[in-house]
Amino acid sequence: MNSFDSQALREQAKEILRYIQTDPTQTLIPPGRVDLLDRTLHLKSPKPPIGLTSRTIHDESRLEDVRSAILRYVEAGQIISPEWVDEYNKLLTP
Repeated sequence: MNSFDSQALREQAKEILRYIQTDPTQTLIPPGRVDLLDRTLHLKSPKPPIGLTSRTIHDESRLEDVRSAILRYVEAGQIISPEWVDEYNKLLTP
């Protein structure tokens, strides 16, 4: 097994945990397994999970969405919502 075989490491860690959990009096990990358990518990995934979009990018995107909606309403001859204008103005000011 190479050091990048994370699925195999996880499976072996589960096996170790099952071994420990089957005997509550067991306090030792089987010989040769301490290193494996340590590597598995500290294994880092290649990519972090998806987080949040930064506030700046979110606000820029939202500003463009509000601007586009206002323009579509103007072109269609519709009344623009005052809430849209308020949000647009708030997004323009830092």
